[in-house]
This record gives sequence, C-alpha cells and structure tokens, in this order.
Amino acid sequence: MEAAYPELPVEARERLENWRQEDNEDHLSSLDVLLEELHVLHRLLRIADEGRSGLWLAETLDQERQPLAAQAAYLLRNP
Repeated sequence: MEAAYPELPVEARERLENWRQEDNEDHLSSLDVLLEELHVLHRLLRIADEGRSGLWLAETLDQERQPLAAQAAYLLRNP
C-alpha cells in the first residue's frame, strides 16, 4: 500500500486528522465515508465500462478515485 499511495501532502494529512478527531459514534467514521465514496466510484466505473461510455468517463472517474484511495490508505496506515 505504501508504494501505491506515497505520503500525502501535509495539508491533506492535517485535514484528515481534523476530520478523524470530529468522528463520533453517531455518524459514519471518516474512513467509512471515504470507503463508501470509493465503492460508489467503482460501481460507476463498472457501469461506464459495461455501457461502453468511452475512455473519457473512465479517466475522469479514475481521477476522482485516486485522491480518495490515497486518503483512505493514509487513514488505514495511521489508525
């Protein structure tokens, strides 16, 4: 995971740590939210592929996926 998702910029790490500190038991955790967003993006990628929507849509969705995956990896690495 470390090779695929190198260390995040300081601003992103601080934002994630602040978000994690705001987590409480009444709501989904910050990691749960990121994983749910990744799940939705993966479903959209599958739909785009099945519908032959073209490379542009898949590339656009992947650009959205990459930072979410890096943030989720950071939260998993730093519990």
